[in-house]
Amino acid sequence: MSRKIVGGRLEDDLDEIVEKFLSGKDIIYDAELIQFDIYGNIAHNLMLNKIGVISDKEIKEILMALKKIHEDWKSGKFTLLQELEDVHMNIEHAVTEQIGPEIGGKMHLARSRNDQILVDLRLYMRDEIISIQKLILGLVSVLIEKAEANIETLYIGYTHQQQAQPITFAHWCMAHVDTVFRDLERLAQTYQRVNVNPLGAGAIAGTSWPIDRQYTTELLGFDGLQENTLDVISSRGEFEAELVSNFTFIMTHLGRIVEDIIIGTTSEFGFITLSDSYATGSSIMPQKKNPDAAELIRAKVGVVNGNFLKILSILKGLPSGYSRDHQELKDALFSSIETVKLSIKVLTGLLSTMQLNIEKIENQVQDNFIIATELVDLLIKEYKIPFRTAYTIIGNLVKDFFKQNNKKPSEITPEILMNYVKTSSNQEILISSENIKKAIDPLETIKRRSHVGGPAPQEEQRMIQDRKKNLEGVKGKILQNERKVEETINNLMKIVEKKVSG
Repeated sequence: MSRKIVGGRLEDDLDEIVEKFLSGKDIIYDAELIQFDIYGNIAHNLMLNKIGVISDKEIKEILMALKKIHEDWKSGKFTLLQELEDVHMNIEHAVTEQIGPEIGGKMHLARSRNDQILVDLRLYMRDEIISIQKLILGLVSVLIEKAEANIETLYIGYTHQQQAQPITFAHWCMAHVDTVFRDLERLAQTYQRVNVNPLGAGAIAGTSWPIDRQYTTELLGFDGLQENTLDVISSRGEFEAELVSNFTFIMTHLGRIVEDIIIGTTSEFGFITLSDSYATGSSIMPQKKNPDAAELIRAKVGVVNGNFLKILSILKGLPSGYSRDHQELKDALFSSIETVKLSIKVLTGLLSTMQLNIEKIENQVQDNFIIATELVDLLIKEYKIPFRTAYTIIGNLVKDFFKQNNKKPSEITPEILMNYVKTSSNQEILISSENIKKAIDPLETIKRRSHVGGPAPQEEQRMIQDRKKNLEGVKGKILQNERKVEETINNLMKIVEKKVSG
């Protein structure tokens, strides 16, 4: 590799193996940063022109070259050369090739690749956070639609993967809505910290040139300025770690959803049928319908978790300032972003197209003792039996029913229940068939759980309307950020057009 750009005092060319080792996959990831490096170059050189370091003639030529590179990038003509090491040197080289080293050589004045890459990454992460937030909005919308369509559709709530209590499918959906709302909140908080301007920090100690950092902050649409120059450079990896930590929560939540779905699709359960578009067959067993898409989402939870640990492991023990170790952060960041985006897209489609096997679910609910807690409550409310005594009575009844060929709750008669009460507590009570019928009716059981956050249809409707309102509010803020970013870039390019044509 020729050292004509960044050789400094070094005389010999870089060994080819070392060149390959140093660049690695970095040049591939840097292809994602081309547009952001162009915007950073434009803003920095406009600032140099503003403070009088670059003349009007020189800024015009630099901007013309950057505009051409931008156009070539959009048309797919501009690609990065590995021998130029990274996106920064590629773009500076391309500018210099167009306008010569006398002017092109001035574009890097008063900055370092250390703050340059931070600008690129902040702009990149800003865009990607918005993209992921919008994808999550789509997932939330699908979950709410499913909930609205299944307000009274029976479903089973599990603890320890054992049938526990009856709920509705709407309650299941809205539980995951609330979960991913927290993911949106975390992303919004991270966006605020990411969207600050690092440009001007230089290598670690700024510059003696009278740079205007506030001006570049405005040009690039940052909400604020990260001040201390050493902190700026040392914070490389901190924001990547925070964003990927958010992804670990997102993916864990997606993994929980797909695990429920995978279990629900098994022949033993049969609660859910996936669309053929989201399933695969077997190479040898023609009867198979495999939930491969859901399984891969589940597996990718571990991939993103691993990326988070990778970032923390790289950062551990690094001194203040910049180290080449930071380069290895890109792989974890870029692959995590791609994984999260694709996983959300797949899960959204999978949820929107899957079908519930309602009859199978209802049979399971009716035939099992997931209403046992309600029988306990019946004895307490109507007959003033202490909780622990009532618990023991119903526990004994369920135990004996299981021993008697798995007798069903519908086979409980007043005489049977009264006998268990008398045997366990020496109390004699009169229990009506109507009271037992109400206690063992799963939907009636659910309707009685009408407190805030409960699965009762009326309360579920309230939560749905509340979350729909929240969704619109969150969506408005996300789209506002997106519009601001778009307007920022449009205004930046308008300045370029004006300077170039002036």
